[in-house]
Amino acid sequence: MNILIIPSWYQTKDNPTLGSFFREQAIALSKEGHKVSIAYTDIYSNFKELYNDIKYMNDNGVNIYRISKYKLPKTGFRIYNYIFYSGVNKIYRKIVEEQGKPDIIHVHSSILAGYSGMKLSRKYNIPYIITEHYTGFARGLIKGRQNKLIGQVFLNSSKVIAVSNALKNDIKHYCSENQICVIPNMTNVSQFQILPNRKSNDFVFLTVCYLTHKKGIDLLLKAFAMAFSNSENIKLIVGGDGEERAFLVKLASDLGINNKVTFTGALSREEVVKMMQNCDVFVLPSRFETFGVVFIEALACGKPIIASRGGGPDDIVNCNNGLLVEKENIEELSEAMKYIYDNKDKYIPESIRQDCVNKYSEKAVSTQIIDQYKLIIK
Repeated sequence: MNILIIPSWYQTKDNPTLGSFFREQAIALSKEGHKVSIAYTDIYSNFKELYNDIKYMNDNGVNIYRISKYKLPKTGFRIYNYIFYSGVNKIYRKIVEEQGKPDIIHVHSSILAGYSGMKLSRKYNIPYIITEHYTGFARGLIKGRQNKLIGQVFLNSSKVIAVSNALKNDIKHYCSENQICVIPNMTNVSQFQILPNRKSNDFVFLTVCYLTHKKGIDLLLKAFAMAFSNSENIKLIVGGDGEERAFLVKLASDLGINNKVTFTGALSREEVVKMMQNCDVFVLPSRFETFGVVFIEALACGKPIIASRGGGPDDIVNCNNGLLVEKENIEELSEAMKYIYDNKDKYIPESIRQDCVNKYSEKAVSTQIIDQYKLIIK
């Protein structure tokens, strides 16, 4: 099968982990013997960032094509979508020339790439499928004309995949319910393994994310201070960088826990793996979360997890691998952290990992996606 993937965001030099789940899914599909190409338009408002011609690279068997386009600042939603499409359309012609005509177009998120998928589908008579990831639906960020365009993108697709039941509920009014199915994101479980014979005098809670308001790290710091400010050998590691880092560092100091909290800054993929393997519990109390690949990565390392109820983690967390807490509830989050610390022997790393492999491995998820492709092409 010849598959064209169009992501709405993708890794950059400054942010190499952006859209990592799109990349890993593409590689997994390639490993299953399919020809996979990615088309992506880098949009800049600075002429100095533009590059000439179409860039090509082969990434673990996936053909990646990129082009840059200029956008005037404060350009409206429809113009932004059209600029992105103009780049993808140019790439498409090169892909057909070098890789052959795709059998199916797979769009990741309707918010930007969806328009390009719809336009290419109409122009070249190729079916397209959408996987939706965007938290903006739960956050009420889709407004006015955006609603109309996104509605068209959903209705004209052959299938809509939501990465969680919570997200399915957020988008079901855009199309018929039988048009939507739920298929989770995947992770490379071979990369995330249980670390045998881990030795540490500290009990470590870990979080890894972009440090933005929606991730709720301010809540985590307050809950950690409530539970463990007077406890020895219990630490919190905050992995990642973002706009709230300075605020969070100050908050940790104000709470009197700066000697117990480590802010690592941005982490490479390899560093994330090591952090996951060397922690005791992974915790991320997001205010909005459509899925949460980091939870799967932690489970693949055999670690119990703590997450907020009412989003993607509802599908992931069960009584054997962690706890769910109400959003914004600092006291409940604090109690959950204390419970897992006091009952750590109840969480069996091998059982946690095996359940994760059965549900979220590359093979488990790519099989479901390929089945959808086959139904659509038939």
